[in-house]
This record gives sequence, C-alpha cells and structure tokens, in this order.
Amino acid sequence: MIRTKRGFEVGRFERDSYDVALWKGAENGFERGVYYIDDLGDKATIPKDRATKDFNALIAHEYIELKLMEKGVSFRSMGKPDLYEPYDFGAHDLAPRLRDGGYVDLKLKSGVPIPNPTLSNLDQIVNTYIKLLNL
Repeated sequence: MIRTKRGFEVGRFERDSYDVALWKGAENGFERGVYYIDDLGDKATIPKDRATKDFNALIAHEYIELKLMEKGVSFRSMGKPDLYEPYDFGAHDLAPRLRDGGYVDLKLKSGVPIPNPTLSNLDQIVNTYIKLLNL
C-alpha cells in the first residue's frame, strides 16, 4: 500500500539499476567491477572494492528491513511516507543505508550500532531495534 493524493493504493516495489547490477556482479565475485546505467542514462563503472562494500551494505539493509517487518514494523510510514518523524519511521527508514561511502547516521540516542564489515552484528542491530521499539 502506498499513500497518494487519492488515498491509499496498491503499490509495487522496484529495484534500481545499481542494485540489480550489484546482485549480478556478486554472482561472479565482482571480477570486473560493476557496470550499470545511472539515473542520467549514462553507463557507469564501479570498481570491485566499492562494489563489494555497497553490496554488503545492500545485504545489511535488506536483512534488517525484513526482520523489522517480520516483527510488525511497516515498510514505510502509512500516514506520512515522505515526512521523517522519529516516532513514525518504517523498516525501510530504520535499516542502514550508505551515503557517500559511509552509513547514514540517524542520530538516534539509542546507540544502535552500524553494520560491521563482516555483517556479523546484524542480529544485534535487529535486537537493539526490537528493544527500542518494544516489538
């Protein structure tokens, strides 16, 4: 469900071309890096080290988002999908994301950790949110 000017409607989620390229690149260990079409329609190349880091971040995001949704957190706020109020985040908003090569800091005073390089602390992050949100 998504909220539009007409009310709530059934929506569909799509991957962007970079996410698709990361999944395909992971199949061959990012041997040649990642090639994809950017938002401007230009062919872009990402080297292996950055593609690996971005893919790990994508895995972390999707895993934590899924686990929060399994606990009843909506994908996005149903009432205000574009307004980011701390009390009204959805699972997509809370799951870690990269920006400019680093994880986005949500400035939460709860001490939610960021994913480590091996992704071995993802369940710890989920459990921190479970306690924080009383799920």
